[in-house]
Amino acid sequence: MIPLYMRFYNCTLDSVLSTYTRTFFALLNSLFQIKADEMLESIATQQAVHSEDGRVIIDQLKKQSKGLNGLVNEVKVVKGIKQK
Repeated sequence: MIPLYMRFYNCTLDSVLSTYTRTFFALLNSLFQIKADEMLESIATQQAVHSEDGRVIIDQLKKQSKGLNGLVNEVKVVKGIKQK
């Protein structure tokens, strides 16, 4: 995660290590959202994927583009289903 963060935000290891944890993970979350949105846009624009595997990849990227909030909501739904 750290090398990806460093490349995306063009920073040094020292600056990453001196960043507050909450700030680091908030920016990392934004990084993943931005990258997923860019990939989705690229796929939609090029219409490169027309197979069932392509749909799975698109669905995964859509989930990733929702960030950590989407993941937390998914976990809440699954926990709610398990409790019933």
